[in-house]
Amino acid sequence: DPVPPELNKMTQKDITFVADFLTEHFNEAPELYSRKGKYFNVERVGQYLKDEDDDLVSPPNTDGNQWFNFLQSSNSLKESPLLFPYFPQKSLHFVKRRMESIIDQCLQKPADVIGKTVHQAFCMPLYGASKSDDSTSQLLKLPFLWHDKSYNLHYVLFTMLENSVSKLYILRRHTDIARSTNNGLLAVEFGNFLNKSVIESNETSSYSCLDAHFYDDETITVILVENSEQEGKERILAQLPLSSICTEENQGMEFNWNSGQRLDMQRDGIPTCTVTAETQWRVLENMKASYITVNGIRKVSCVLSSNLRHIRVFEMDEDDGEAEEEEEEEAPQADSLPQEELNQSTDMAEGD
Repeated sequence: DPVPPELNKMTQKDITFVADFLTEHFNEAPELYSRKGKYFNVERVGQYLKDEDDDLVSPPNTDGNQWFNFLQSSNSLKESPLLFPYFPQKSLHFVKRRMESIIDQCLQKPADVIGKTVHQAFCMPLYGASKSDDSTSQLLKLPFLWHDKSYNLHYVLFTMLENSVSKLYILRRHTDIARSTNNGLLAVEFGNFLNKSVIESNETSSYSCLDAHFYDDETITVILVENSEQEGKERILAQLPLSSICTEENQGMEFNWNSGQRLDMQRDGIPTCTVTAETQWRVLENMKASYITVNGIRKVSCVLSSNLRHIRVFEMDEDDGEAEEEEEEEAPQADSLPQEELNQSTDMAEGD
């Protein structure tokens, strides 16, 4: 028989560990094995792998099993429903099925209780999803939900697929549905600052938002792509402060939502603002980036390619002490760098 590929990845240390385990637990007649090496009874090992409910022909020796002896010495623990029962006479397949059944029972009751206590407070029809999308990538796509515990706000980030791919929509609602919020719904367009800085062109450019996540309560991280027909379109990772979107100037831009219609049918009336990321962005070179996940506590962003095969990890921020030291050491050099290079020398450090 051919050697399974997973065995080729095992080190000699792994093989020795398995051999020691089998020899210790399944060596019925050590006096028969006079040759040097590790030996075990194949039939005795194989009975554990049979998918049968019958008892084992050669049950294991429980004399040295500390857990088994501990249970046998305590009647309360031996019959306790909180402990998974021990079946020394059964195969691994039997134990696996029993364990799956018990886990399902443990999860069923909480699901029933939660389902009966959770009620729908309101429903907002946003847009129709495309049925042609791949189911795997659909799990990674927007919308993205965020809960700001400091101000008791729910946020939803989404795009409307084919209808308006160049805009990112930000919906926010108070956790108390009786209360309203300013800028309850805004559409965000991305200015042409990236076009000017990266390729030094004065032509207007439009960018689509491929993915967006909240980095923390005050910042949104986005992946943008140029809306152009040329090959090798730039893909950009950018940080957007929420304060640059929900500004005092935009507080009067309220949207009158017709609850009888889906939101994508009312998109022309949604207030729109244009934002720039100033210096907090970088070009993602040699990668068709499409998805992102971020963690503001760990100060890390992970970018995933469109084919789900390549991932890059970015360190989004540095310790203040380290940053100050680097600024002092690199200050003479920074003065001589052109603005384009300064923009691309962000605090994000790439790691493949």
